[in-house]
Amino acid sequence: MLSNSIIGVISKKGNGKSYFVKTEILAKKIYPRQIILDTQNEYNSFGVIIEDLESLRTFLLTYGEKNFSIVYKLKEMDDTNEFFHISRQVNNYCLIVEEIHLFCDPHNIQEDLRNSIALGRHKQRSLVYISQ
Repeated sequence: MLSNSIIGVISKKGNGKSYFVKTEILAKKIYPRQIILDTQNEYNSFGVIIEDLESLRTFLLTYGEKNFSIVYKLKEMDDTNEFFHISRQVNNYCLIVEEIHLFCDPHNIQEDLRNSIALGRHKQRSLVYISQ
């Protein structure tokens, strides 16, 4: 397991970014605890599908320190701040964000995402992000 890592997968559209993450990170189970923020409906076979914030919160509280793989289906962009806030309440996992450019740009980043990245090493959190 890669502990406290940040991995960015950046390339042009159609160059295999998502395929790389699926085959080299998810399929090989490099991270035994992971939350996938699925913005493109591409990760259905990689974990428990969760489609609302309350179910996400309940799952994470119930699961405790056990291994898990969650695929959170983002339906409303308005839910992203709360999603990042909820995910910050968990330690020792990897957050995988598809199309991270939807949530930040070179000048701005959502506060809870920024805090999660900045404090991740103290909470054994890793980040894998994918962007064009």
